[in-house]
Amino acid sequence: MQIAGKVSNLSTDAQMCGEFSTFEERDAVIAAIHIDAAMFDLPDVPEIPEPALRGDQPTPLVDSRWDFREQCRRLIESKQYTNGNE
Repeated sequence: MQIAGKVSNLSTDAQMCGEFSTFEERDAVIAAIHIDAAMFDLPDVPEIPEPALRGDQPTPLVDSRWDFREQCRRLIESKQYTNGNE
């Protein structure tokens, strides 16, 4: 089956998934509508440029490397406009 035909049947098949009485029936439909990315001629992923920062940058509001407690503390500070001063 061509890709266009397979894609056009996705919504119908997805609606049917809620009407199955067994997991095997559901799994059969899911396997039938599976689209393999190898069927497409995808372009190469472009190189992502680094940001061009200018001058001094402010301290980030939250850094994912901080632990949860530190993230919460910094967010609370930012809402109280304390800038780290009590």
